[in-house]
Amino acid sequence: MKSFLFISLISLLLIPIDAQSKYTYIRVAGSGWGEGSVICKIINTTKKETGMRCGASTVERVEALHSNEVDFIQIKISEADNHKIMRSLFIYPIEPGRIVVTRSNHDEDSVYILTKQIHKYFENYLNMVGAKPIDKKAMMNVGSIPLHKGAERFYREIGYLK
Repeated sequence: MKSFLFISLISLLLIPIDAQSKYTYIRVAGSGWGEGSVICKIINTTKKETGMRCGASTVERVEALHSNEVDFIQIKISEADNHKIMRSLFIYPIEPGRIVVTRSNHDEDSVYILTKQIHKYFENYLNMVGAKPIDKKAMMNVGSIPLHKGAERFYREIGYLK
């Protein structure tokens, strides 16, 4: 089963993305296949609703975000503090001090949709990553890293921010 999952995830990364594609494709990196694949499972199962597809990566280097290898990455808050171009989306609920970030210039609509979907399926997300239940509002406790405009737009829309 694990090899099937691994092959399935690799095949997602090999799908050619052309101008005719009806989906926006994002790449998510996390700790191993865990975090990235959980986020991608939520996005890929709601692709008709969101218009997005997702591929997971095991890349855990901040440089991968800067070089456009990945669009979103889960990192320690202390790693993000040194990078002025990063913007946060939400916390990684298993490990305190870890958050999901992207580049400040990443497409606002993609960030909005990703944040909205994780919020919408928050209990599933917590179960899939093995986290204890926490309040949904806690997902925006990202420390000193500014929220991305897309995440901020979503949190304002649902009343978490004024």
